[in-house]
Amino acid sequence: MKNKLSANLNRELVNLDKDSIVEIGRRFVENNEWEIKNFPIWKVGIDVDWSADPFKNRSWTWNLHQWAFLPGLIAYDRRMEVVTGCTAGIRHARRWWGLFAEQASAPPMAWHDHGTALRARNILLLMAQLEEHHGRYPDAEADIAFLRRIAVIHAETLLREDFYSVGTNHGLDQSLVLFELSQELPGFDADGKATECARRRIAYEIGHAFAPDGGHVENSTGYQNYGLVQAQMAIQRLSAYDGAKVDVGLPEEVYDKAALALAFMSRPDGTLPLIGDTAFFTVRDIFSVKKPGKYSTYLYAVKSGKVGTPPASTDLVLPESGWTILRSDWKGGADFARAVHIVFKSGFLSTYHRHDDDLAFSLFAFGAEWIIDGGLWKHQPKDPMRIYLRSAAAHSLSAPLGVEASRDLDLVGSKSRIVSHETDGLRSTVTGESGMFVGFHSQRRLTYDRSRHTLRLDDSISPVEDRAMEMVASSLREGRETFVTRFLVPGDKKVTILPEFGMATITGRGRTLTIAMAIVPVRMRLTKGVAKPRPFGWRSVQAGKIEPAWTIEFFHAMSSLDTSFALEWE
Repeated sequence: MKNKLSANLNRELVNLDKDSIVEIGRRFVENNEWEIKNFPIWKVGIDVDWSADPFKNRSWTWNLHQWAFLPGLIAYDRRMEVVTGCTAGIRHARRWWGLFAEQASAPPMAWHDHGTALRARNILLLMAQLEEHHGRYPDAEADIAFLRRIAVIHAETLLREDFYSVGTNHGLDQSLVLFELSQELPGFDADGKATECARRRIAYEIGHAFAPDGGHVENSTGYQNYGLVQAQMAIQRLSAYDGAKVDVGLPEEVYDKAALALAFMSRPDGTLPLIGDTAFFTVRDIFSVKKPGKYSTYLYAVKSGKVGTPPASTDLVLPESGWTILRSDWKGGADFARAVHIVFKSGFLSTYHRHDDDLAFSLFAFGAEWIIDGGLWKHQPKDPMRIYLRSAAAHSLSAPLGVEASRDLDLVGSKSRIVSHETDGLRSTVTGESGMFVGFHSQRRLTYDRSRHTLRLDDSISPVEDRAMEMVASSLREGRETFVTRFLVPGDKKVTILPEFGMATITGRGRTLTIAMAIVPVRMRLTKGVAKPRPFGWRSVQAGKIEPAWTIEFFHAMSSLDTSFALEWE
């Protein structure tokens, strides 16, 4: 007998009818192989090896344990009008449950905070498919009972306060799935407490995902996009049960500001700068559920100026979340792709996905990248490449030598901020400061002159605590350098350094960008793609993939750093 579940999830099942999803299921069923985006094909075998980690990658095993192949198997059965996909899915699910039902003894990834929520949703989809086509699957009754039983256990797990990842994108997905489970599982939430808890958590998570200025708190351009996608999902899922009018905890003005921020973060080629945990993708029109107030402006930015209305300003400053985006213009036509796009960051509101990138900037101009960030790589905190890409060494900024940046939010978070911004339309200047290097105060002033598309950086770092002062003084007494300024440059550019002039040149696409220091540095160094003794000179454009990148370094021997750089086009 069908219940409310398949009706409420019918839209989700229909949405699985996409060629790409069906193909995942076909290859899984017919070829015993599974391919996750950005990973090679994995041979599944007759039974899934739940201990597998073929690529030594947490993201891959995270997908495995959330049963991410299930939507493909469901889509395959629906398109082909067969039962082999879901029958295989049930077999693999039963075997997984036999191995990992006991949470206390299961490996961490089996009951990962985020993966558990996403697995629960896949269980709901599989239940819905079996109920909608009950007569097609010979063991449907027993299989539905099994799935419902384990779905309740997932719901009880997500309801636990000690399992809830409060104040994160994980916590939001947990809350959304808990709400759906509370509506779809007969008898689970008889007193309505799970529903009430889920609604309260959703409102909290979305309300805290964005700062009042619209910037996402999780430190990256990628999560600016994902946070808005999550907000759309929350509105859509709650509306399915509560009607058209729902409150997901995100004020209208913040929602509109967040959309405008994503519009500005989008580069002239339609992609996002790889700041923080961001991988390459093209920004799309994500507002199918609720249009923001400046929807026309958003469309103009992400559709290359072909539709919509250009923003009224070329500057956007988000002082609470710590972003400044400067653009040369919003001209349409062929000029759109040639615009200069600068992103400057100094903000620390969450430890999730945090990189040591205060005061770093990225530069995209004339259809190409010139100054970049390191990107995501893998969610493996102990991986040497991941350690490098999150560190200050993989970002274009100045730093004291021999000092690692702190990720203690309570200790240094409030010291990372945008101090000021001013513009006359032709010239824009933004100043940021940071205390991420404990014992030091760092400041950078970035000035962009639109008449010649030049940039000027004024950098200062001062030791402000006794230990930091003594460390700098000791280095100077021993004849060692004290500070370094780094610029990360795409590996496809030709880069030359001229230490005797304190200058570097970056050439590509028929243009040359020069970086010139106001005074000659103690030393310069050019590095690309070093693997040992530790990684240096790399970037990750796609998750799990790495490529060499140039690192230009200017070394200084000063008691306090106080220098400037001019970036000009030849």
